[in-house]
Amino acid sequence: MTIEEERRNDGQDVPLDNRGAYHGEATLAPPDDLHHRSIMYLRTPSDDYLHYEDMTNGQKFLENVFGYTVANRKAKIPSGYDVAYTESGQPHLVPTMAEAMDATDIAAMNEHVNHGLTMRCSMRQIEETFGTGIYLYFDFVKFCNWTNLLLLAVVLVNVVPHLYYEDTIGQFKGFRAIDYVMVAINLQSYIDARSRAFYYWSSVAAIGLTFLMGPVYALKVHRYFKNRNLTDFEDGFDDDNEIKGNQLVSRTSRLVRFITSYAIFVILIISSAVCNLYVIRIINSHPFLTGLLTTSLVSSIVIRFFNVIYDFLCLYLTKLEKHRTWTNFRTHNTLKLYVFKVVNVLVLYLLRSWVFSSYTYEIIYDACPLVDVGSQFLLILLLDLTLQNVWEIVYSCGMAAIGKCIGKRGKKSTDSYRPEFDLAEEYLEILYRQLIVYLGLTIYPLVALLGVLCGIVEIYVDKFRMLKVCRRPHRIHGSMKKFLTMYLLMTAAVAVATFPYGSGWVLFEMGLERGQLHDKCPFLFSRQEGSHLIIPLTNTTIPI
Repeated sequence: MTIEEERRNDGQDVPLDNRGAYHGEATLAPPDDLHHRSIMYLRTPSDDYLHYEDMTNGQKFLENVFGYTVANRKAKIPSGYDVAYTESGQPHLVPTMAEAMDATDIAAMNEHVNHGLTMRCSMRQIEETFGTGIYLYFDFVKFCNWTNLLLLAVVLVNVVPHLYYEDTIGQFKGFRAIDYVMVAINLQSYIDARSRAFYYWSSVAAIGLTFLMGPVYALKVHRYFKNRNLTDFEDGFDDDNEIKGNQLVSRTSRLVRFITSYAIFVILIISSAVCNLYVIRIINSHPFLTGLLTTSLVSSIVIRFFNVIYDFLCLYLTKLEKHRTWTNFRTHNTLKLYVFKVVNVLVLYLLRSWVFSSYTYEIIYDACPLVDVGSQFLLILLLDLTLQNVWEIVYSCGMAAIGKCIGKRGKKSTDSYRPEFDLAEEYLEILYRQLIVYLGLTIYPLVALLGVLCGIVEIYVDKFRMLKVCRRPHRIHGSMKKFLTMYLLMTAAVAVATFPYGSGWVLFEMGLERGQLHDKCPFLFSRQEGSHLIIPLTNTTIPI
């Protein structure tokens, strides 16, 4: 029996009203039943689709670790349907009859379909109602939560002995509650030499786990589709990838557009750095405002402010670039968003290390900078937990309210004015948070705990936005395995290689006892067993 015959036999055992097993000619639920089927899955691949069972061992390894062959995984377009694209370029199916309909009529038709889900709905109900793509997003958030919980368990291997050794010797005598939070758990307070082995081995183990996160997630997604006898159509649909209106744009025009788009990218990065410089300079010129928390909080707010601006501009800049294919459109749009957020954070640390102290009246860098750096990671995650979630709800509700005010009544829809629940942007927010967690592990180990808390809140906030505020998500018939696997690996690599406070640099300089960071923090792991040496940390405690 051939693989294809086995696949057909497997599909025949699945009830049509439950699993949507389609073979032979590509078919799908009839248009008027598009939103009412409890579950709807595509099963007919394109002609050049490479099945997992037909791969070599090398291809299977690359597929499991990097999503290597997923670009060849396209579905045939079912009879009676055509392919449309979201604003961010994600493909989805629409009835062929929709070609003759006005866009607001289509939105009205979709808007009045009530999904009937409440905030207490299960993951299974989300999968049945919105499809595989939405289910896998929430599953990815949970996966990151479990990863951060595991990272927390690993770093506690060094935090617990450290607190015991330092408290026994009286290193934290006179500390206030805020000093325990900001200083006692920070690497800067690791004075006892007995903590060194715990710190290094647990930090190395944590870094190793960050690199395993991508391949493990790829295997997890592969098992999801295999266990459900489904096919992963990540790359959309067969013979439909060109952006029709962009094919006649000349190479010269496209080059000018690219230069313009990326020039705006660079200008915003520079603007963020300059804004940080002058705001911190103003704060530090007034003694009653000067303080570690003040400067770190202001820097975090500035970073978040420019991230929001670029989130808004990025889609328009990608449209300006006039890409020929939707694949290139999606790649450039997501890459710009990710790189902007990463560079925005890294530039801040580089400038504050080398430039800012000369222009902002900061004296913190005359001493060990680790408490300041750790507080920055902490506050970025706290803003993500509070301000970012509040902003997402306020923005989504505000756009929905505007739609109700200016939209036409009757058959015309106000749903088109609602913000879109864009999976790519949602994934990038999670990846950005993971970067902050990874960066902070070796300096402020409990960032992993904040990562878990942020992830838990994220699930409920996103579920609320999707069910109550945003327009109904389109059914996505594949995962984003290749995209997520590669970005998870990139995030782990950036966190290790970032100078001067990436985990790799911190471990390297502390281990070899040389470099700028070691020179400013020579007391780390310096107290030998039996000694009662107390290192004053009051110059870096947090002023009220």
